[in-house]
Formats: sequence, structure tokens, C-alpha cells
Amino acid sequence: MSPESPRAAAVFQRLAALSRKPARPPAVASQFWSDPYISDHILHAHLDPDSDAGSRPPERIREEVRWIIAHLGWSYLLRGAVKPPGPLVLDLGCGPGLYAKEFSRYGMRVVGMDFSPAAIDHARRLNRRDKRCTFVHGDMTRKAYPTGIDGATMIYGTFGSLSDRGIGAVLQRLHRVLRPKGRFVFDLFGEEWARRHALSEQWYHVRKDGFWMPEGHFVLEGSWQYNAQQTIFNVYLLVDEHGGVQRQLVRHRWFSDEPLRALLAQHGFSLVQQVPVDADWRMVVAQKQPLP
Repeated sequence: MSPESPRAAAVFQRLAALSRKPARPPAVASQFWSDPYISDHILHAHLDPDSDAGSRPPERIREEVRWIIAHLGWSYLLRGAVKPPGPLVLDLGCGPGLYAKEFSRYGMRVVGMDFSPAAIDHARRLNRRDKRCTFVHGDMTRKAYPTGIDGATMIYGTFGSLSDRGIGAVLQRLHRVLRPKGRFVFDLFGEEWARRHALSEQWYHVRKDGFWMPEGHFVLEGSWQYNAQQTIFNVYLLVDEHGGVQRQLVRHRWFSDEPLRALLAQHGFSLVQQVPVDADWRMVVAQKQPLP
């Protein structure tokens, strides 16, 4: 046996273990959103106006902001009838602050929260002269929310990236801080979108400066599908040049009508409205209700 054989066997066993599909969807996905190196690459995708890989195009953002303001119940803001200090919105998964900047233009105050340190740094720079915008770096499923929130948003599929536990944590926190009958607006992708973004099995080599890490590495890709739970995980197995192995998971989760209503009701929200945006996406308006 060559000196490298035990090490190679360990790498093989680690890969085999990490590639094994669990019987049920994992409760927690990877934390790559908070990795400083990866979050910098995600930020570039957010800021590319010709791509919707990270954020929607600028004109679409402006249209969505107007729609969101109206469905949070603040149509008067669209007419320029601002009464200082303006309503306070919590923008969960705010990314680089593109929506927050638009909200502020209509006189709203914004607290943005995101996993990504690079996104939060950019949001603070983008809105540095705007006293109506504040940005917080942290895990929205764990961090305390500010009180006195008039409305909340979660845009571009973030809701569908969370586990049941994560969604429960978000909704419980929102229910505590939202004013009575305060609204939560979020978007959801459909099943076809999720299946179209599922990865086929392949592998490739990156010499350096890849998406996942700066040094050379191999990437093995695939997906796990859980149809009963309306969930697909994209699975990335990463082998670095030192033989280190890690796994990154990205959850794509869609919701049919009744499971969504039940999930919201469980945490004190009623489903007010669902509006198709296009063939892949729909906007959802939920409203806080008294808990039993």
C-alpha cells in the first residue's frame, strides 16, 4: 500500500458519507451565505444589472417596490403623501440594499437584515447618507428583530430557502414585533422553477479563484429531491488541494396553497392574497392575527 492510500481512503469515505441522501430533508442547509469569500462573489451577482442570478433587474425592483408598498397598506406613500417619520419596514434577506434604497425614496424607514457580510457592507455604503436606512448583519432565524415594525418583506426566494424550523423562527419573531394586523410580503418560486434549477450529476476542476474557494479544488454536483416535502436540494461536494472535503447545500422549496396557509396559520398569520408575477413566481401577502 502506498503512503497516500490511507489518506485517499479517508477522502473517499468522507465523500461517500456526504453524498448519501438522508431519508428526510436536512433541517439545516449550509452556511455559505455568511462565508466572507463566498458572500463577496454573491455580491457581484447581486450588482450585475444584466443578470438576475442575485437580484432582479433595476426596473423590476422599482415595479415590485411600488406593488409591495401598496399591499403593505401604504398606497398614500405612492402619491407622495408622507407623514414623518414614515412607516418602519423590516427587510429580511435585504442583500446589498437595493430594495431598501427604493423604499426610502417613498419616505419609509428601513431595517435590513442579511446573512452576508459583503452584502451588508455594500448596503451601508449605498445608503450611507440616508438616515432612514439601517442594516444589520446576522442570521434572521436566530437574531432578535427590532420592535415597532409596521410591515416586513422577504424578497427573491429567501422564504423557499428556509427549513420548517427556520420559517417558524422567522414567523415567530415577526409576530412578536409587527404591529396588530401588520403585513408580511414575500415571494415564492414554483415547482417548475425549482426543478429547472436542480443540478444534474457532474464534476469539474477549478484551478483557482473559484466561487467556493480561492485555491484549486474539485466540485461534484448533484441534487436530492423530496417530492412529498416539495423540496429540492442542490448538493455541492468540494475537495480542496489538501484533501479537505466539505458539503454545501442550497434548498429550493415550493409551496402549494393549503400547506402554505397551514404553515402561516400555525404561527399567527392569515394568507391575504397570492398574486402570480410570471410563470415562475408569485407574491404573497400575509397578515398578523391574534394568537389563540
